Parts: sequence; C-alpha cells; structure tokens
Amino acid sequence: MINTNNKLLLIIMTDKISHTKKSASKITQQTKITLQTVIAKIIAQNPKNIDVLEKTGLHCLHCPWSTLETLGQGAKAHKWSKGKTKDILNRLNNPFDKISKSKLPHRQCRKGDLKSQTN
Repeated sequence: MINTNNKLLLIIMTDKISHTKKSASKITQQTKITLQTVIAKIIAQNPKNIDVLEKTGLHCLHCPWSTLETLGQGAKAHKWSKGKTKDILNRLNNPFDKISKSKLPHRQCRKGDLKSQTN
C-alpha cells in the first residue's frame, strides 16, 4: 500500500511541476514590451521603467493618455526615430545589459584570504 500512495503522490507532484513550468513560460512571454504595449502597463510592470521613459522625454506618469496610448503611439507623437525607438525597447526589455563588467564591484582574492576563512 505504501508504494501505491508514493506513486500517486509522485504523479500529482509531477503534474503540478509541469503546470507551474507552463505558467512561468506564459508569464515571461506576456511581460515582453513591444510597441503595442500600453504605457500604463509598462509602468505597472516595473516602476523603474518610469526613469527610462522620462529620460527619453516621455513623461508618462502624469499623462492621462498613458492608460490608453501604446508605446508605439507615444513614440510617433514625440517623433522618435526608428533607432531611438529600438534603443528604448531594448532598455525596457533588458535593463541590465548596459552594465559592463568593469563597473561591477569586485575584489581580487589574495592567497591569505582563503586560509583565514577556513580557520
């Protein structure tokens, strides 16, 4: 009897894991920002996106149109070039790509460091 219960439990757990993976993949697909994404949704997705938009001249936080207007419509209204629009989409979708390794804090390990940690 114990084996039967374990098999049933394993089947239930496997089903939940596969369901969770499907849900996670849907979430990551839905969060990608495109020109058709409503500006209010971009801000709600990540409040730090406000900084990216404001630095480009799109002051969406205080604009009543942000709940209706898409990023593409805002880009057209503010006469962004295709290059600028593409750059902003990249910044919104990949906020950490601009960080270079040289700017990340690091410290070189010295020979004595490892010995002092193990003692």
